[in-house]
Amino acid sequence: MCGLTALVEQRGNSIDPVLFRQINGTLTHRGPDESGIWSEKNVALGSRRLSIIDLNSGHQPLTNEDKSLVIVFNGEIYNYRQLRKSLLSFHQFKTQSDTEVILHLFEDRGEETPKLLDGMFAFAIYNRLTRTLFLARDHLGIKPLYFTSQKGLFLAASEPRAIITHPSIRKSLDPSSLLLLLLLEHIPSPFSIWQGISKLPPGHFLKYKEGKLVITRYWQPTFNPKIPLGQKDLSDQLDESLTSAVARSLVSDVPVGAFLSGGVDSSTICALAKKKVNKLHTFSIGFPEKSYDESYYSHLVAKHLDTIHHHQTFREKDVLESISLVAKHMDEPLADYSLLPSFLLTKFTHKYVKVALSGDGGDEVFGGYPTNWAHQVFPLWQILPSPIKRLASSTAATIFPFSDSNFSPQFVAEKFIGGDPNPFLPYLIPKAIN
Repeated sequence: MCGLTALVEQRGNSIDPVLFRQINGTLTHRGPDESGIWSEKNVALGSRRLSIIDLNSGHQPLTNEDKSLVIVFNGEIYNYRQLRKSLLSFHQFKTQSDTEVILHLFEDRGEETPKLLDGMFAFAIYNRLTRTLFLARDHLGIKPLYFTSQKGLFLAASEPRAIITHPSIRKSLDPSSLLLLLLLEHIPSPFSIWQGISKLPPGHFLKYKEGKLVITRYWQPTFNPKIPLGQKDLSDQLDESLTSAVARSLVSDVPVGAFLSGGVDSSTICALAKKKVNKLHTFSIGFPEKSYDESYYSHLVAKHLDTIHHHQTFREKDVLESISLVAKHMDEPLADYSLLPSFLLTKFTHKYVKVALSGDGGDEVFGGYPTNWAHQVFPLWQILPSPIKRLASSTAATIFPFSDSNFSPQFVAEKFIGGDPNPFLPYLIPKAIN
């Protein structure tokens, strides 16, 4: 995880070096290994680096051969070695980093560059000849990128905390985004909790020149429900895709580990990673409350895979003590309590490795959430007459007593019955967006 900042002054002002260092310094927690700043007249690019690839020479900001282009980059490009080979005949490389591959690729392919990258990324490239700032975010929006254009300045950063550090930026909450948060439990792109600050949507790039801003979509997912393959062919194709994805993610110049909860997603990733890494470090956490504790399964899988397993049990006080620190580092509010155990797990993992693979996204891709199962029977609930629904609701509260256990019958019944669509949603969401 790294951090980037980009500032363009359009008010006839030159960059205030002290202020920009302060702006860039707000992202130190994202990149504790190294700080870098490039500035020229009314433009500045900043980087906070967490060194993963090319530890010795991959410094940022980075320029091309004739210094006409400057880049700052957050992320990891998995196919950078293949891309580098295709560029060697036309460019002189001074590093082994994936950052320089993006820079030279942009030099040759321009706006097509994001399409050609396989990885997670957010980057900013300034063209000194055309005086154009180019920003791009990865296909699925894994890496964050916020920006604002107001009061004669353009400012972009990995986190909004850097943007609101500038004294010209008004610090006020956006009421529409707050409404979206309450309706959807998160704030979707391009909105943010801060008024006047936007998220660059996934699969988009942005160009800024002389006060004019243009945002363009470069990628959109496609879904084809008709797959002309049998179950075995699909299974083989899935295995090949997962194996390739895990292998690409293991490319690093620092030790890599993996989170292991014992569930299908993390266990699959660890099993595939173990084929590539003989001494694989795996990490799990547990809780005294048995219904929330998955230690048995994580230890079972770790023993089966013969990994170097690390485990730590966290108690109630550990979770409570983490709340203020988690809130401090959040870009925006999010209605997902799992971020607390995730924070404890990553903090614990950091003692041993710098990079860890996780199973995030598996439930979305493979329909693993319990709500997906509920959707199978929910149409039957919807056709029931209202009096029967009300009777079922009151009966459920009596049959299933309150419990704070994980996925207790009371919780499941309450969530299922309360899942009936809010009749005001079709009105409220467009109102919030507009």
